[in-house]
Amino acid sequence: MASSVKLLPIDTAVANFSSVVVGRQIARASVIGALSSMIFAPIVAPFTILSMTDTPPPLLFTLLSVFAISLTGLAIASYLYRIMYRGSRKAFKFLIWGARIGTPFVYLAFLVPLFMVWHIASDPLIVVYAIGLTVSIAFLIWFLRWTKSYLAAWDQACRESPTEYTFYSPGGGRAFKFMIREIFSIPPGWLIDKKKIIKIVLLMSIALFLEGLSISYILQQTQNVNYAARFDLPQIDVLTDQSYDSRLYLITSGVISAIFPLLSFPILFLSSRVRRSARRAAVHSMVEVRTKDTRPPFLFLRSFYDDQVSLTQDEAGNMFQRVLARGSFFANVDELLTERYWHIGPVIAIGKPGEALPPLGAARAYLSGESWQTVVADLMKEARAIILALDYTEGVTWELRNARECGWLEKALLLIPPHRYGDTELILHTLAVLGFDGEKLHDMTGAVIAILPISDNYLVVCCSNRADSYAYDFVMRVGLHAILEDRQRLLELH
Repeated sequence: MASSVKLLPIDTAVANFSSVVVGRQIARASVIGALSSMIFAPIVAPFTILSMTDTPPPLLFTLLSVFAISLTGLAIASYLYRIMYRGSRKAFKFLIWGARIGTPFVYLAFLVPLFMVWHIASDPLIVVYAIGLTVSIAFLIWFLRWTKSYLAAWDQACRESPTEYTFYSPGGGRAFKFMIREIFSIPPGWLIDKKKIIKIVLLMSIALFLEGLSISYILQQTQNVNYAARFDLPQIDVLTDQSYDSRLYLITSGVISAIFPLLSFPILFLSSRVRRSARRAAVHSMVEVRTKDTRPPFLFLRSFYDDQVSLTQDEAGNMFQRVLARGSFFANVDELLTERYWHIGPVIAIGKPGEALPPLGAARAYLSGESWQTVVADLMKEARAIILALDYTEGVTWELRNARECGWLEKALLLIPPHRYGDTELILHTLAVLGFDGEKLHDMTGAVIAILPISDNYLVVCCSNRADSYAYDFVMRVGLHAILEDRQRLLELH
C-alpha cells in the first residue's frame, strides 16, 4: 500500500486566520456604520447642533461640515477594510498607535461628568445626565480596549505567517467582487430569478439599514462625549437656570444616547432575521441554478445524518465580536461553502429525501426513483471541486471509491465533520478506501479535520486541536486554493 502521507498541523495558522477574519468583519462593520452616518448625520446633526447653542453656525456650513466628516470616516473605514482584506501591514501600525494614543484621552473624558456632579451636585437632572454620560464613556473604553486587542492580534498574525495570506482571499483575481459581496452581504445566487430580485434587494436594503443604524449607535459614543465636553460643560450654569422641561428634554436625550449601544443588539438581531429572509428568497433548485449559471459547480457531498455539517463557534469571543464580527463564523459547512465560494461557481448538492423546505446553502436537487449513483457520478465529473464530508455510511463510501476509481480525487477535499472529530477509525477507514496506510497518524498533533489528495499516491492530512468554524473555514481555503490555483503552494506549508 502507498504510504505517502504528509501531516500538516494548522493550529497556529488557524489562530492567525481567525484574527484576520474577525478583524476584517470589524472593518466591514465600520464601513456599514460609516455609510449609515454619512446618510443620517447630515439630516440629524444640524438640528442637534442648532438646538445646543445660542449662536449656531450657518446651516449650510454645518451640513457640509458634517457631510465632509462622514465622508472622511467612510474613506478611513474603507481603507481599513482594504488593509484587513489584503493582509497588508502598510499603515497598520498607525492604527495601533492611534488606538493607544486615543485611550488616555477617553479616560480623561471621565472628568466631564465628574466636574458636572462636583459643580452642581444638588440638581438631580444634572446628576442623572452625568451618570448616563459615565456609562457612555465606560462603554467607549470597553470597545476601544477590545479593538486594540484585535489590532495587536492582527499585527501578530501578519508577523508570524506573512506567506499564507493568499488563502485569506478566496478566488484570486476575483477578490474585488468578493469584497463587495462581503461588505453588503449580498446573497449567493440573487440574480438567478429575476422575479425575486426586487424582493431580495428590498430585504437586503432593510437589513443593511438596521445594521448600519445599530453600529452607528455604538460608534456614536464618541460624538456624545464630544458634545457634552464642547456644549454642555461650558454652559453648565446656564443649564441649571433653564426651565425644568428644557433641562428634562436635554437630560433625557443624554441618557437615551448612553443606552443606545444596548439598543444595538435587538436591532442587529432583527437585521439578521431580515437578512436570512433575503437569503431564503435567493434559494433556488439545482435545475434553476444550472440553467442560468453555466460555470463549473462546487459539489457538496455528505451523509444525510448531518445534512449541513454543523459547526461550533469560538466561545472565546466577547459581546463585540458576536455583534460586529458575526459574519466571521458560520453555523454549518453548507452555508460556509456557499457564502465563500459562490462568486467562483455555484454550489450544488443532493437534497435530503423528505425535506419539506430546502435549507439555506447549496442549490439542491431532490431525486425520486432514479439511480442516485448515476446522477452523483455525472455531477462529480462536471464539478470544479468536490467537498466530501466523510462518514461510515454506504453512500459516502461509494462516493469516495467512485472518486478514486474515476480519477477525480485530485479535485476533492475530504472533511472530517465535527461530530466525527477525533474518530481515528474513520480516518483509517478512509485511508484504506483510498489505498493508503495510517502509519504516520501516530505522529500527528491534534486530530484530523481534513484530507487533501494531491495525487493518486500522495495525501496531505490537516491536523488541529480545534474543530470550530474558523478551523474549517481555513482548511477549506487552503484545500480549495490548492485545487483551483496552486497545488504546489500547499506542499510548501509546514
